[in-house]
Amino acid sequence: MITEQEIKKIRKILDNTHRPLILFDDDPDGLSSFLMIYKHIGDGRGVPIKTSPELNEQYLKIVEEYAPDRIIILDKPQVADGFITKAKVPILWIDHHPITDASKKVDYFNPMINDPKDNSPTSYWVYKILNDKKLLWLGMAGAVADWYIPDFKEEFCEQYKNLFDEKITNPAQALFDSKIGKLARVLDFCLKGTSKQVKTNIKILTRIHNPYEILDEKTPQGKFILKHSKKFQDEYEKVIKSMNSNDEKLIAYKYQNDRMSFSAMLSNEMLYRYPDKFIFICREKSGFLHCSLRAAHYNVRALLDKIIKEFEQAYGGGHEHACGANVLAKDYSHFVARIKEEMDDYKEK
Repeated sequence: MITEQEIKKIRKILDNTHRPLILFDDDPDGLSSFLMIYKHIGDGRGVPIKTSPELNEQYLKIVEEYAPDRIIILDKPQVADGFITKAKVPILWIDHHPITDASKKVDYFNPMINDPKDNSPTSYWVYKILNDKKLLWLGMAGAVADWYIPDFKEEFCEQYKNLFDEKITNPAQALFDSKIGKLARVLDFCLKGTSKQVKTNIKILTRIHNPYEILDEKTPQGKFILKHSKKFQDEYEKVIKSMNSNDEKLIAYKYQNDRMSFSAMLSNEMLYRYPDKFIFICREKSGFLHCSLRAAHYNVRALLDKIIKEFEQAYGGGHEHACGANVLAKDYSHFVARIKEEMDDYKEK
């Protein structure tokens, strides 16, 4: 957990920030975290990080161009030492992935510091830090998107009675069988498309004040976001219909799409549909596979840590039951074979 004392310290930092550059992970947890902080401060520039798990020195150019009074990093597991050293701007970093050495050099907050088993989402903590009911819908959407049902679900149900059933305790059901889950998926689709489209979507989202603007198309901004989402939903459905789930223990699937990735969402939905199986979904692009691994009853991270070092130019990591990895496309069959060989040793009892 992040302690009450730490929460007060973060809030004080945010209250004394006026022109932040907010660098966030390219998923709904990162996006909703950014939106909450942007709305709280009332200014700033948000940039989704679409590269490797590491936020590296290539983003220093944006720092130089924007000249922020603070850099805020959200939901990113790794930050290059070179970025921290050369940025020459105070850095606030809020995350929920395994802790790295770089975290010692900035204002760093992570629930895993106080409890190694607590990897509750960044959006959950951002909502707790800001404690603003106008942001409740974003905190809930970000948490649900990250496979987590927050302790403020009762508060959410009181304020948004038709968007979530308080009886739901399964994170997968929350994501795929509730209206707030639908909104979480809309946020995911907002991060897909050209750089220009994504930038436009983010700008419009900063001007949306409640979930009904999107879900019920109450405003022109909400209609725009839902229209964008529907285009990508159609493509997503085509991919999911082509998947094969006949293997008894493992669903391994590779697809090609140069414009967008559905891997994380596909793996989450497959895990919901087939909760006892190990899920391995990859998108092939430019000679690499960008992979998403999920399993409810296997230690995915431990298995990945063991086999990833066997493959040239491969890297990956994440949470105990959900990870990402990059592997050379030529190694797909071998990588799947290694998962099959090792997975029984990592099944949890």
